[in-house]
Amino acid sequence: MGFPRGVAGFALALLRLSVAAKLLTTGGPAALDQPWWLVLQVTLAVMLLLGVLTPVLALICCGAQIAVTFAAPWTGSAENWLTVMVPIIDPVVLLLLGPGAYSLDARAFGRRLLVLSTSPDGP
Repeated sequence: MGFPRGVAGFALALLRLSVAAKLLTTGGPAALDQPWWLVLQVTLAVMLLLGVLTPVLALICCGAQIAVTFAAPWTGSAENWLTVMVPIIDPVVLLLLGPGAYSLDARAFGRRLLVLSTSPDGP
């Protein structure tokens, strides 16, 4: 997995910010209006902003958004459908693209130099 730098890395940082902000602004239905849900939302958002275990957290965010979506009442208009799908699609995109160079993931799992030798005794 690569960690894009420059404009692409900045765009991925903005995508992480977008997913974290949507997670924080998504009010859960009455069943999810519990203190543990708020703690989970804030924890996931902070970790996403920092770029810690981004693919795993993006998958968790996607699941959380799906849970909130299916627990909420459905009005059935096309506008609501788009509003519902964007918070689910964004974490999937983040999962597929990765965290980018401006994250703690890039710091921890950054590019490494792999030297392959052709002889059995080493280089």
